[in-house]
Amino acid sequence: MTENTIKSVKKAKKNNKTNRQRHHYRGRQSGRQRDRRVENLTSPCFACDLLLRGLIFQVLRDIHQLLHVTPLFALLDASWTKACIHQLLHVTPLFALLDASWTKACIHQLLHVTPLFALLDASWTKACIHQLLHVTPLFALLDASWTKACIHQLLHVTPLFALLDASWTKACIHQLLHVTPLFALLDASWTKACIHQLLHVTPLFALLDASWTKACIHQLLHVTPLFALLDASWTKACIHQLLHVTPLFALLDASWTKACIYQLLHVTPLFALLDAS
Repeated sequence: MTENTIKSVKKAKKNNKTNRQRHHYRGRQSGRQRDRRVENLTSPCFACDLLLRGLIFQVLRDIHQLLHVTPLFALLDASWTKACIHQLLHVTPLFALLDASWTKACIHQLLHVTPLFALLDASWTKACIHQLLHVTPLFALLDASWTKACIHQLLHVTPLFALLDASWTKACIHQLLHVTPLFALLDASWTKACIHQLLHVTPLFALLDASWTKACIHQLLHVTPLFALLDASWTKACIHQLLHVTPLFALLDASWTKACIYQLLHVTPLFALLDAS
């Protein structure tokens, strides 16, 4: 063999060995990459990411519903609403979130039954309950622009309390019991608009006589609690009921309670059936 032939053979062997090594290395690399892709698809982080995306989409869709004049209770299924009313009428006091066992049941309901909060994670629910227990409105965690849009809805489209969550309403009542009026945190212009709504649009005080309504508005504007004009014995009895674990509707007769439940289930404001007395 000539010298050139020997060099060619050695070079070919060297190239062949290098190719085999490169192929083996690439094979190992592709295997690792494939394993990593499979691991990514089956990892908890990937599943959490997909779930989070779904949660965000669901929450945005629910907010879209709220902003487009779908009353709050319309999204709740009838069985859950009926169960809640049953709780209110027969078992649970007004401040039911302070009762640990019922709170646990409510969280279970929120996470597993109700469409509105069905996909929210437990930590957010826990944070909301923490907010409620500390008398911070439920909307406090929402950004200002969405809150402003909701207020716009409240003032121009839907009944005054139609978009309010029952839990937030409870927090407001908690404020009332601690001698902070319901509208105390609202600026004067919005309060004035709400009063205009109360007098001309919404059915909340529509059946009350003019003198009492005027007195209530005077009370609201001058930061005196709403119940201040009621006679002392009835006010004392109501506060006693509220503070001592008796349901709010316990003093109402059965026929009116039945009518209220009918109203609640059909998304009509609660106090629409109140008579002038």
